[in-house]
Amino acid sequence: MIDFDTAGILPGLGLGNHFQWVYGAYGVAGTWNYNPKAFAANVREANFRRATEYIRRLVEAKVIDPDWVTMRRADLRTRWQQGRYGMFFESVGGLQAGLQNFHANNPNAELLLLPPPKGPEGKSSMGTYSSAGWLYAVSKRAMDAG
Repeated sequence: MIDFDTAGILPGLGLGNHFQWVYGAYGVAGTWNYNPKAFAANVREANFRRATEYIRRLVEAKVIDPDWVTMRRADLRTRWQQGRYGMFFESVGGLQAGLQNFHANNPNAELLLLPPPKGPEGKSSMGTYSSAGWLYAVSKRAMDAG
C-alpha cells in the first residue's frame, strides 16, 4: 500500500513531486531520463546530486519548512492556507479546495502562479507525469516478432 498522505512523497520519485521544480531546473526531472540514447535513472546524473544539495541548502536556510519531510499533506495544506508560506507547491484540486480558507485567513493576499525557475544551465521544468503503476517496456525486435 502506498501512503500518499506524507508530504507528497511517492516511492520511485525521489523526494516527491514537491521538488520537481528544482530537479527540472537541473535537467533531471522525474525518475527516469527517457532519452533513448541515454536511458537511465536520473539519480545517476551528477545534476541530480547538485539539485538535492540545493534543496538541502534551502532547508538549512529555512527557505523551505525544515519539517517538510515529517509532515502530513494535510499539515502542509493547513500552513499555506494560513499564509505561513511565501511559496508552495500544490495540486490543482488541493489549490481549489483551499482557496476559500486562504482568502479568509489572508484577505489582502494575492496568489500568483509562477513558471518554474531556471537552473544554472537555463533549464526549467515542473517535472514529468508519472502514474502510480507499472512501466512496461518491450524491445522493437520483440514487437516486430509479434
